[in-house]
Amino acid sequence: MPRRIAVTTNTKMTIEDYLLHHENLGPRSALKKAFTDRQVLVNDKVCKRDFLVLSGDRVLILSELLFAKSELEIVANSSGRPLQVLAESADFLAVAKPSGVACHPLRPTEQNTVLNAVVADYPEVARAIASSRQDKRGAALEGGLIHRLDTDTSGVLLFARSAAAADFFIDAWPAFEKVYLARVSPPLDCSGSIELYLTHDPKSKKRMKVQEKPDAKAIFTHTELQTIWSSKTESILLVRIHTGAMHQIRVTLAHLGTAIGGDTVYATAAKKEKVAGILTPLLPETEQLFSALTADY
Repeated sequence: MPRRIAVTTNTKMTIEDYLLHHENLGPRSALKKAFTDRQVLVNDKVCKRDFLVLSGDRVLILSELLFAKSELEIVANSSGRPLQVLAESADFLAVAKPSGVACHPLRPTEQNTVLNAVVADYPEVARAIASSRQDKRGAALEGGLIHRLDTDTSGVLLFARSAAAADFFIDAWPAFEKVYLARVSPPLDCSGSIELYLTHDPKSKKRMKVQEKPDAKAIFTHTELQTIWSSKTESILLVRIHTGAMHQIRVTLAHLGTAIGGDTVYATAAKKEKVAGILTPLLPETEQLFSALTADY
């Protein structure tokens, strides 16, 4: 539905600042797109972001991607998919996230995410927002979600059931071990540690890339890998990450010449490297952890 706003005060603000700070509309990226797509009108005329609004101006917004902070609310919806709870207590839930399902909604109208299903059975999770995230605009659409996984990744998601529990888990999160199983193709025979600097790919906002000569904006990553099974066409790896950059595992694997099964984004970026020359030995504690995890494999 189009959104109509009447300017009631002489703000001496640009239309962009007025909508962001006075009307509290966002996110900023959606507002920027609305201007680019000519979906913001003042007094029935398309306007630019720097247009100065005055009392009595009539604003019409055609974009449906903008929401006021007060409108941000998670829709409780199980979407017919049974919620697989792996563990729970009065403070937290550990839930199995299937591949192909997003962790949380990005807008109030979005449904069919893991968080929508969690809130349907555990409504208190919607209010379990950590104090450090209270001022974050999208916090209301994340609730007690402690961390994320890529949409195509399956794994365990942790949810807090109270704000106090969320504070605890977020503060303790750096000490958590993050270990993954990755099924990759083509096969990769490896055991070692790799440090890379990543940056956003200028050709696509949805991709990251290795930066060979890191600058101040480059993100340091540290990943450890060990092959635990291989065939002629694929391998299964244990992967431990010490940092948490966007797409860290996927970019690292592409750098080593392979890709996670079904990963259409980075499969074409995989370039065969001489792994022996890139990897350094596993850390002793990682060797012990991997040995414990594969003892019965």
